[in-house]
Amino acid sequence: MVCQSPLKRFIRGLFVVTFAAHAAFALALAHVAGGGSLGIIVALLTAALSTALLAPRLKLLLDDRPLGVVRRTLERLYYAHWGACLLSSVLLVPGVALFFAGVAELGELALSAYCASLLVGTYAVFVRTRLPRVRSIDVGIEGLDAAFDGYRIAQLSDLHVGSLFPAAAAARFVAAANRADPDLVVATGDYLTSGARFHRDVARLLTSLRARTGPTPCGATTTTTTGGSPFGACWSRVG
Repeated sequence: MVCQSPLKRFIRGLFVVTFAAHAAFALALAHVAGGGSLGIIVALLTAALSTALLAPRLKLLLDDRPLGVVRRTLERLYYAHWGACLLSSVLLVPGVALFFAGVAELGELALSAYCASLLVGTYAVFVRTRLPRVRSIDVGIEGLDAAFDGYRIAQLSDLHVGSLFPAAAAARFVAAANRADPDLVVATGDYLTSGARFHRDVARLLTSLRARTGPTPCGATTTTTTGGSPFGACWSRVG
């Protein structure tokens, strides 16, 4: 009996889900190709190739490294397509009912669903990730010392600095926190995607945070803040 690790089972399941999620994309491509056996074969082969391209993406996520602008753009385009496949397959479910009702052809519905989903995926990957989301929450604590009345804490969470989200992009979130002029800044993980190649970038980002009490890094699943860790060493040198 061969036992697989949870990570291997997860990756295998991810490939299955990814291929299944290409349903709307494959139907749309077959429709554009004119249908027939040739169109179906082209669509299935393209879906299989697109699914196979997930492998190097996962390898990069598990051992992140710096990328050039062209490669980073191509990576983002793939994730925009991957997200579009997931969303369009969901949108196609009510489209099947319209198909059986004779309202429209399934290929046309799939094409519309994928095109609309690709717009959403492109916005999410290329635009939304560059826009810091700032939420202000008032927290009432019974019995709090009057000296802490109005005390403001800024929290930065899940920066995930790496090949797809470089330090220059994460700097916008740091700037947003600094503009809030907080009394304390708490940076919670994950700071990076994986590996240790971006530890110095993260350390520089965190030391650029400004607060009356100072920035406070908290441990995360992909970064250890102790002095003996690679990140801890970078934090000590940069800070």
